[in-house]
Amino acid sequence: MMNKIFAIFSVLLISTVSLFAADFEFSTGDPDIFKVKPISMQLCEDWNRSTGVCEGDNTYTIVKTMTADDGRCDIAGATQNAIACTFGSFDSPVLPSAVTYPYIRVELSRTMWLRGSVTNTNSPSSTGVSICHTDGTKTQANNSQNAEGNSASDFTPTLQALTFVNGAGNEATVAAGTDNGSKTTANTDTSYANTCVSDASAQGCSWNSLPSLVAQGADHFIGSSNGSQISGVGTSTWGAQDYYMSAGYMASTEHIWMSDVEEADTSMILMYVLGTPYTTKAGTTPTLKMSFSVADALDVDFFKSEVGGQDDVLGCTVYVGSPGVSILLYD
Repeated sequence: MMNKIFAIFSVLLISTVSLFAADFEFSTGDPDIFKVKPISMQLCEDWNRSTGVCEGDNTYTIVKTMTADDGRCDIAGATQNAIACTFGSFDSPVLPSAVTYPYIRVELSRTMWLRGSVTNTNSPSSTGVSICHTDGTKTQANNSQNAEGNSASDFTPTLQALTFVNGAGNEATVAAGTDNGSKTTANTDTSYANTCVSDASAQGCSWNSLPSLVAQGADHFIGSSNGSQISGVGTSTWGAQDYYMSAGYMASTEHIWMSDVEEADTSMILMYVLGTPYTTKAGTTPTLKMSFSVADALDVDFFKSEVGGQDDVLGCTVYVGSPGVSILLYD
């Protein structure tokens, strides 16, 4: 039986940098609900860094049997050393014997569901916003729009669907030659972000927005050579924007590779290195254990936007943060 799923799957967001008319302040907090929806898991002998596809003759696909709550797992809901969810088992098909698996490939829904509140720890604060709560009534109209939270001090947080906004992953950085990772180590080169500044139509690039600031009339950067990326909104001139927001998924502290996330995608691929490569044995059914921590796994940017002739806008935007994860396959 396969125990303890799912630790997910930290993603380093390079996002929400603000200049000019808008002030942003970053803080993190602990969600009390953190639901993820795993779609598939594979054990890999080898893998391709350009595509994130397993390679070798013995790729093993674990059959998903988890169906409760629409196949979602609350990784914040289990007590220490308890099983959060059981994804599936190794009973059928039977694992081939004498095969060594160093890697695991995970496909996840790009939407995760979090509940929690984050206090602004910046002192003194330039925004004047003291707290941010997840709010299930707030939705993202498209995948280039960041999620906003609720900054009312007396609001009780509710479960909010947070969809990963569009952004370049390691598919883009490997293709561009700006990736120093390997099959066992994560990329640490974030220079592809500069490519997105000069050419927003480059692979995986996206410049995103906040609905309340768009409504205010604040200009966001949409890329120097792709002014039609978000039709009729924002500016294509670097330095003329009130704020800019982007997400880069090309560097990580947990997984070693992540796919690009583009508008039509409903899921994303992450590659992990097992803590110790596992060699299968005839007649032995292993356990795959994924342990996690959701401490500081809810990220928030508090903001204040001042645009001439308009009322100031204060609020907060919420993101999926970086849960800690460790993976072990053992007898």
